[in-house]
Amino acid sequence: KAGGLGRTAPLRQHAAASRKDRTRMRDVIDDIAGIAEGSDLDALRALRPDVRAATAGSEAAIFDGPSGLTTGERHAVAAHVARLHNDPRLEARHAALAETGSPRLGTLYAFATLLGEHTDQASPAAIQALSDAGLAPRDIVMLAQLVAYVAYVTRMGVALGLLAGKDGAGGTAVPLAPRTPGTADFGLTVESLDWEAWAPVLDIAQATPEQLAILDASHASARTSPYYLLLVQEPAVLRERSKLFNTIMYGPPGASRAEREFASVIESRINGCPYCASVHAQRW
Repeated sequence: KAGGLGRTAPLRQHAAASRKDRTRMRDVIDDIAGIAEGSDLDALRALRPDVRAATAGSEAAIFDGPSGLTTGERHAVAAHVARLHNDPRLEARHAALAETGSPRLGTLYAFATLLGEHTDQASPAAIQALSDAGLAPRDIVMLAQLVAYVAYVTRMGVALGLLAGKDGAGGTAVPLAPRTPGTADFGLTVESLDWEAWAPVLDIAQATPEQLAILDASHASARTSPYYLLLVQEPAVLRERSKLFNTIMYGPPGASRAEREFASVIESRINGCPYCASVHAQRW
């Protein structure tokens, strides 16, 4: 999802790595969850090799790719988000590579905290604060995608730990009430809701061949969609994020499509996101 930038429907693009490479690949989630090769959890994760491959691809695109955010700033924000999620292993992993002297880290942390703890309160003003700190639109996209990715990694680590009989940071109890006041009042609809970008989108006339290819692979109307024209400003991240999302939502084996959409409706409801809730409710 484009957390804090707007909300939209899922993309549809499949991973292209070979089955052999995907089966052998391990990722950051294996590391933070302490999954040993040959263990029961390793065998369980091997049933969904595309998830490992897409996770590794997203990790590389977010932390190793070119960006107006320095590598150290990206790791610093990742450590901050991991700390918000009470994940000391993931926090330490990123803190070791963090740049703590950047004068704009306070602004980056504030936005990351907004998305991590009060997603429903994201606003154009929050985006403007990033622009005022010198972030270009593609840097804002990178920041939002980074926050969402770290949340995914830490939650996967906790979930796998629970399967291994370990408690999460807050025990096994799952809070079902919305995190912030007012989000319980937005209702639930299966109607399609409009989506408006809060940051400048790409002028399609200025798109590179790579961006055009990713747009065309994403959706038939992506070249005119503000959502896609916003996220494609970080084309590698969009490409890898799409692979990850699609293999989780549509790849075999595992839960049925209806069960996955139902879980997404619940999560969107807890996060206070009526847009995502409506999208997944349509498909549930």
